[in-house]
Amino acid sequence: MKAGVDFGTTLVKAVWNNRDYRFASTADYGFDEIMAEMKADGIRQINAAGINTAELQGFEIHRKQGDIIENEIKMQANGARELLRVSGSPLEKFLLVSIGTGTSYTFVDKTIEKCPFGNSISGGFMLGLGKLLGAKDCKDIETRAMSAEAMDLKIKDIAPEKAGTFEGELVIASFGKKNITLNDAFASIVHTVAVATVRDVALIGRDFNNVAYIGTPIGKNKVLKNYLEAYTMAIGRKPYFPEKGEYSLALGAFLEAE
Repeated sequence: MKAGVDFGTTLVKAVWNNRDYRFASTADYGFDEIMAEMKADGIRQINAAGINTAELQGFEIHRKQGDIIENEIKMQANGARELLRVSGSPLEKFLLVSIGTGTSYTFVDKTIEKCPFGNSISGGFMLGLGKLLGAKDCKDIETRAMSAEAMDLKIKDIAPEKAGTFEGELVIASFGKKNITLNDAFASIVHTVAVATVRDVALIGRDFNNVAYIGTPIGKNKVLKNYLEAYTMAIGRKPYFPEKGEYSLALGAFLEAE
């Protein structure tokens, strides 16, 4: 039996099939625990993806030949397409936004085309800055952000007549308001990631009205997901959040095994 494993910059994620898809991530389990569970399920071959590697005993490791980035983009897109299908929202044409340590954008249609740039204001930014302010992990950032308000200075703050309009919600300066509490800072960090992401979607989206968001920071942070959903709809696009979206690359690697 085979599994797909995404050796990411921050996390390792695995997908295999034992009657149904099985998912495991080092965000929730130890690496050795995941490897032991795969062995117990009879996994002998690993289709590896991602930019990192690991020394694994007891498995036959396969890695697709060719450009590692191009391979990753295609496998991730194919995995996301499968997760959208399983989630009941099959899409043939969509902009894939992957929010991990950094953010990447991929145009998925009859062909799969990588956007030439990404965004560093992403999950790594959110986690790194959050830890500097005392957060333990992604869940802690979410909890603190949920109890506070993003303290970004918006157009409506200096032009009250714009309140209630899309223009009024546009950010002039992140963290721009005075008297910010610590929890407000956490909410502002999350909001900054969402604003930076949706701004890119608006600029590069071309004729892609469907936007599929994937990545561990989304699955672990409802505040981020809510911001992304609201702002994507505000710019006239339709957001999708496939369940287990953070496993898209691992699933794409698994599908390569078939």
